[in-house]
Amino acid sequence: MAGIDYAYRAAAIIRDAGGHIVGRTKLQKIGFFLEAAGIGSGFPFRYRHYGPYSEQLAAAAQHAAALRLIIENESIASWGGQYSIFFTQMPSDSSTNPARLRLAQEMAGADAVELELAATAAFLANEGFTDPWAETARRKPDKAEDGRLERAMQLYGRLRQVPTPKPLPAIWRTPQSLFYFRKTCQPGQQAERCAPAAVPGFLARINALRKRPSTWAATASTSMPLPVRNSRASSA
Repeated sequence: MAGIDYAYRAAAIIRDAGGHIVGRTKLQKIGFFLEAAGIGSGFPFRYRHYGPYSEQLAAAAQHAAALRLIIENESIASWGGQYSIFFTQMPSDSSTNPARLRLAQEMAGADAVELELAATAAFLANEGFTDPWAETARRKPDKAEDGRLERAMQLYGRLRQVPTPKPLPAIWRTPQSLFYFRKTCQPGQQAERCAPAAVPGFLARINALRKRPSTWAATASTSMPLPVRNSRASSA
């Protein structure tokens, strides 16, 4: 799949995102959402540590860089790690679906962690999890803190407003997912010592769930019926 055709497809993702994408994770999540919305490039995705991931897209991006369809510059982050910045000057394609452009550019300007959370929730929803947001928070507790989970929900809402050939799955918000990280902390207090503002004892419940394979449907709230299939065991 990493042939010239797919190298052009990978470059087209960057082009349609505005010609500039910061981070390999963001490239992957943009590619995933385009596929989920029915306006992708034919890359298959599986769940990995950072959420939906396509080995074929990663290989195609490398091939695109070798063919000089894109430029990948590596930079050093403030915390010492490396990240990539992708550029392309590939000419625009008048036949491109406007929804693809709008969706890709919305994601290109989004926070990378919040986009990762949103993509993870969408992937889990398609896999049949009954509470994808809460399962996302369980799998990525550190990233979901400090309001990022709720901002990821807002981002996902904006993405769903884009009319696409295949609508992104509707993900209901439950009390668990909404209040999981609404914590009341005093200045200087460590996050793990903060209690959820609206659901006493819920953090302890989540910590217990982290220590065993999750079938979230067994513990999800029954106050809000969710029209999806039974959840599957966590593969993270």
